[in-house]
Amino acid sequence: MQSDCPPARPTVTRPRRSRTARPPLRRLAPAALALAGALALVLVDGAQLDALQRMAGYTTGKTFFADAQKYLDNLRDSLIPLAIPMGAIGLTGGGVAYMVGNVMAQKILGGVVIGLALALMGPSIVA
Repeated sequence: MQSDCPPARPTVTRPRRSRTARPPLRRLAPAALALAGALALVLVDGAQLDALQRMAGYTTGKTFFADAQKYLDNLRDSLIPLAIPMGAIGLTGGGVAYMVGNVMAQKILGGVVIGLALALMGPSIVA
């Protein structure tokens, strides 16, 4: 019996490129250089910067720790007014979830109450 189908084509296997092929080194060099520079700036000690300021003639009286303390104080003062409306939204959402019958409603409400208490009472606890 002879079939009317054309003869099957021979299959040729081609080597596949790996999907996890590494990019060439010349493409990674600028990113690595930028990362090394950023890491060097982060790891510079505050005492060295203070000494460089004194050597250059700047006597600002500021230190790295005073700047960090001021930043954290400003962050605290700006986040407390945002915590009140976010807490109200969270309590409303948790209450709606409780009325609808969501099983996670108690955990949501508990998390909102604990988070709001920490945000509002945090400065007095730390002081």
